[in-house]
Amino acid sequence: MGTAFERENLNIKAVSHLSGLSEHTIRAWERRYSAVNPARTDTGHRTYTMGDVERLKLLGVLVNQGHTIRMVANLPMEELKVLLTEHTHALIQPSPGASVESPARGAADCQPAIDEIVEALLRFDLPQMGRLLSKARIRFDIRSFVFGICVPLMRAVGREVSDGRMTISQEHALSSLLGDQLGQMMQTLNDGNAEKAGSRRIALASPEGDLHEFGILLSAILAASEGWSVQYLGPNLPAVDLAQAVNRLGCPVLLVGTADLHESELKQPWRGYFADLDRHLHPASALWIGGAVARAQNRVAIATQRPARYIETLDELDAILMAAKQSL
Repeated sequence: MGTAFERENLNIKAVSHLSGLSEHTIRAWERRYSAVNPARTDTGHRTYTMGDVERLKLLGVLVNQGHTIRMVANLPMEELKVLLTEHTHALIQPSPGASVESPARGAADCQPAIDEIVEALLRFDLPQMGRLLSKARIRFDIRSFVFGICVPLMRAVGREVSDGRMTISQEHALSSLLGDQLGQMMQTLNDGNAEKAGSRRIALASPEGDLHEFGILLSAILAASEGWSVQYLGPNLPAVDLAQAVNRLGCPVLLVGTADLHESELKQPWRGYFADLDRHLHPASALWIGGAVARAQNRVAIATQRPARYIETLDELDAILMAAKQSL
């Protein structure tokens, strides 16, 4: 005759003890993400199995390692075990040059994923690209996906286009598919932040005539991953319209990303654009300017009444967002 545990009719108190998770966490993961699906007794009480316990243990470890519960809650046990094995291997054998702050950035196991995606793009196999991007998004934690997959991937494809081995249409196909993945990622993160009282709020956009979305989208994901409530307004926004939108949303921070464009490609020169934006933006709102305009040689062309914060790289933004998280 088996024990109660072997008969797999565990109550939530026993599951909490065995899994190391609080009863509140177990209920929340079950209710919000369907991480487990316990049976119910005639009186409505939950009953769990040892399989549920093992699943909750794995999820708890992966969340502690940096994965979001939304990203892993519905994965099969086999995939959860693979993620755990890969993370453990990375900790035992860190890739050369990996930083202490973000050990997975540039990790060696990111490169095979990039190579597979590039090969699929060379064949113009868009369905396979979509599958590979989805797999990478699930497999890697957020910052590894951003810094270890997305940024190197776009650079690699840019080089292929410059060297004539790929076409602009292939580059645009990647941008579209990657944009879909990043959009889903941002929405998932942002939904969780919306439930947190007191989350910092930030709006992101690019100037009118600047259609490049990649930088501000990655910036939005980094912000959301650090607990900010993100209002993603997108590319190509006129200064006055952008200011009015941010004022109505009540965002205390506006980040405007700028690409490497000649001013002739823009609807309005940077100096005039940021002067208009500064004039119409609420006086209490902070203005952060990222990308090309943030470089020292370009800052002299910008004249705003409020002190703008210039952020040249995603790494610099990441550090700022992480530091701000301490005061949330």
